Amino acid sequence: MLVFGDTFVLESFKIPPILYGTFSVFGVNVCCNKAIEYAYKQLCQKKRVENLVLINPSRTLQSNSLEQIQNFGSKIYCFVAVEDFKGLQEFAHLRKVGLVFCYKSQQS
Repeated sequence: MLVFGDTFVLESFKIPPILYGTFSVFGVNVCCNKAIEYAYKQLCQKKRVENLVLINPSRTLQSNSLEQIQNFGSKIYCFVAVEDFKGLQEFAHLRKVGLVFCYKSQQS
């Protein structure tokens, strides 16, 4: 398992234990792009990446690399904290390539 970003934020989400495997790559917040790039490079080198887990990815994240990662057979999971849930339409680009889980963000 490799984590790009703040592990404290990662621990605040209720991620199923099965996703914490040896061949999982996690990207947290602004480090999601690094995780995507790493996973794609690993797959191009014929190395194994079973799960790519993105925590709070940018709403403007490009899905081109995600589609290529999906074509290698890797599963993509996105966990997103939202303040005011208005539907999954704003996550359409992520829904095309994987599962999207929305959590109500904690207010301070």
